[in-house]
Amino acid sequence: MADPEWLDQMSRDLSQRGISKYTYGPPAHRLAWKLGVNVRPPLFARFLTNASIFGIYFGAAWGCAMWLILWSPRHVPVHVAIWTSVVAGLLFGLAMALWYRYIARRFALPKWEQYCGQLEQ
Repeated sequence: MADPEWLDQMSRDLSQRGISKYTYGPPAHRLAWKLGVNVRPPLFARFLTNASIFGIYFGAAWGCAMWLILWSPRHVPVHVAIWTSVVAGLLFGLAMALWYRYIARRFALPKWEQYCGQLEQ
């Protein structure tokens, strides 16, 4: 899956369909592919997978940033900071999963296995 030739084929195909490279391959996914990690593009990932991945990373990063910049100096209790980060992560994860589901349907993308078969032909 992280084969450079396959990634080039996928990039060309999705770009020709009018999908931005940042949509089919967000920075974290592109980094994983460069490192040889087999990660499905978010347009082909399951809804809960996208919600979990985007939500966890956003919640953790946003929570840490907010703690360092705003909450710690204002002495916000830790449990409030954690719950706020969890809620922010859930909302962001759901929003991103809905966005990727919308884009996949808008461009009538097939299931992952079917798409891989189309690229091999």
